[in-house]
Amino acid sequence: MFSGLGAQNSDPPESRDGADQGEDGNGHMTAMSFYGRAFRRRRVQKESRSRAAKLEKQLSELMALVGTTSRTGSGESPDLAPSTAAASVCSQIDNSTTISHAPSSIGIPDDPGIQHPINPIPSISDDGQIVHLSDKAWEESLIVFQLSILQGFPFIYISQGVDPAQFRCQYPMVSLCIVFIASSDLQQKVVLGKTLSGILTKKIIIQRCADIDLLLASICFTGWIHHNGKPEMLTAWIQLTLTVVYDTKLNVTRLDSMLLRRALLAAFILASIVQALKWTSIMNESLAILAETPECPGDRLLAAQVHCHLILQYLPLAGSFLGQPGTEVEHNPARQMYQQEASSRLQKVKTAFQMDAACNPVVAMTILATEQAIFSAAVGTLGDYQPPEVQMQIISNFHRSLLAVSGWFRTFLPLGAQALTTLPIASFVQLSSNVETLFSLTTLESPLWDTELVSQTVDVFATMDTIAHMLKSIPGILGQRAVPNATPPGEMDVITVAVENIREQKKGWESVAAEKRALRTYLDEIQGYDMTFNDLDFEGLQREGLDSK
Repeated sequence: MFSGLGAQNSDPPESRDGADQGEDGNGHMTAMSFYGRAFRRRRVQKESRSRAAKLEKQLSELMALVGTTSRTGSGESPDLAPSTAAASVCSQIDNSTTISHAPSSIGIPDDPGIQHPINPIPSISDDGQIVHLSDKAWEESLIVFQLSILQGFPFIYISQGVDPAQFRCQYPMVSLCIVFIASSDLQQKVVLGKTLSGILTKKIIIQRCADIDLLLASICFTGWIHHNGKPEMLTAWIQLTLTVVYDTKLNVTRLDSMLLRRALLAAFILASIVQALKWTSIMNESLAILAETPECPGDRLLAAQVHCHLILQYLPLAGSFLGQPGTEVEHNPARQMYQQEASSRLQKVKTAFQMDAACNPVVAMTILATEQAIFSAAVGTLGDYQPPEVQMQIISNFHRSLLAVSGWFRTFLPLGAQALTTLPIASFVQLSSNVETLFSLTTLESPLWDTELVSQTVDVFATMDTIAHMLKSIPGILGQRAVPNATPPGEMDVITVAVENIREQKKGWESVAAEKRALRTYLDEIQGYDMTFNDLDFEGLQREGLDSK
């Protein structure tokens, strides 16, 4: 829909001596990304060919060596303990000793356009350890994450009273993600994000590392990239995450800990954004255990999210009922069958997670977004050629879609701007989908559909204004300082870009809505209709409990 709210992401830079190649002055990827970065300018073409050939040969030998050593004993269960690199480091130092390693070769080069903040940006060693971060700064980041952000990452469980130093030692990559996500300094966040992307790319692709710390960090980082970067790279980052899943064999190995079950199900939800990870019996068992014997509130949230994803996957024929605004589709009776089954399954989820939805807005929003997707499925457009019962069914589905959208916004908007800093990526996808559906319902051309009632229930344009205002409040809430010498719209000013995109989208939609209102007024003046909107029992639908919350 509008960028800045949808599922966006950052480009996984290919690190070479710490430099992010193929970026412009704003940090955006240029056309020479990934494979294109291997080519040099023509004036050094001959020299580069020989260097590239040598490098390619060395890399092939390195990969062969790494592949041989890392896959030794692959028939056994993979080592799913906390990061082995971190464990080896921690075993060699005393608890009172400050963690200190050589500076990482994956550092970010100094950018003359970026003025470093007063507080130094943490340096990262090659194994992911945060080496230049005081214990106090790390503990503060962990507290902020636990109190304000953890809800958006239900696959991470941090027990009460956990020793920050021990957690940092056991899970260095996850700890880096926590510092990165919890940072209130936008400048520091961007630099940390680039550093983190370089480390993850190197460890997964070149070093072929695969452990639970790396998997959780990859899921965390991919969940952040909707906020900074290019949408087309989301697929690449999800594939990197799935590489760790497949290398650890989590999806086919009987799991004996909640930590691994959470990571596996979180990877499934993440993969469902673009292409689902194949559902297995191990996942089914993990889902049942998290739902029936949760260790923390996040377990129930994660279980509800997975249940809803499974329902949506059951709708192979589903899609926006108008596709894109203004696009018509034919009525297909088969969709009705899938829709009824999906609705029945969702009702079971509502019953099972009723208490969770009442206490946790993310659970409620997940269920309502699933309901909206079901009843916004492509069931067809209204026309005089259709039998009355078909028209009634289509109108009924539109009503249910409106009720679900209304319930979603009544849950989301009262949360305020603070919610945008803590919600998971799925909530932003839901936000985009609900706004698009609401606009389609507002401008639906049919004498049987009351667009005025839609505007009275939820005004799409007022809602977009509210969302833009919430976005503008984020920097102040996080205490983020303005970036010196930044020229919007750029990488450092993604919030401004998102707000401007929303406003531009609103202008375009208002123009479309005005044209359709004028056309409908004209048609109403020259035509009469046998069936009206009042023939439908809208209040009866509300009494059925469809307006769930």
